[in-house]
Amino acid sequence: MTDSIATQLKAREQEIAVLKDITRTIASVLDLDGVLANVIALVRKTMHADACLLYLTEDSHDGKMFVLRASQRPKSRKKIGAVRFAAGSGITGWVAEHGQTVVLEREAYKDQRFVKVAGLPEDDYEAFISVPILFRTRLVGVMNVQYEKPTTFSQHDVELLEMIGQQVGGAIHNAELLAETEALKSAIETRKTVDKAKAILMKRGISEDDAHMLIRKKSMDSRKTLREIAEAIVLLGDL
Repeated sequence: MTDSIATQLKAREQEIAVLKDITRTIASVLDLDGVLANVIALVRKTMHADACLLYLTEDSHDGKMFVLRASQRPKSRKKIGAVRFAAGSGITGWVAEHGQTVVLEREAYKDQRFVKVAGLPEDDYEAFISVPILFRTRLVGVMNVQYEKPTTFSQHDVELLEMIGQQVGGAIHNAELLAETEALKSAIETRKTVDKAKAILMKRGISEDDAHMLIRKKSMDSRKTLREIAEAIVLLGDL
């Protein structure tokens, strides 16, 4: 067997192993935070990286933003939710806007697209690969893999990371759908419980508007949710 064929076989074996890991992630973890944590661990292990940061899309008044949602480093974890790029801003925003991978093997911070974020230690790292995370043809987010020292990447390294970005996009999409479904179910249950509580208060001669205001005030004063206050009223009303 020639060295070239042996290298190709090793690359294919690695891809199969990664695909199996991704499949296990999709099958065993449903919540978004769990999926993101598993993806980071998988990428760092596969790519022998020093850091992996995941940015997910988020709609805002300023348009579509790409918000830091996961990192394994304590300092950058403090920035989760606070670091955000618009499409075209920074390397992350450039990847999001163009849907193309960026590979920088040294002095990534000198790239003309680079935008430094205060308090993000990974911004001082030398090497950087940034790939789009896709669900089918839809951009879900951007994955940045970073190295403290200059690093040479093979074509296989880049293609493998792009494949991971395409595969984990489905897991993230499914987790986001589940989170939205759970949030909707919770909102419906809250509405039902609040309506029951208002009905109990209205039987005591309180108008519907005043009953709603009373529940909201109790919620704000006690720093409890509307549902918790409503459940307490329903419980007392049933005694």
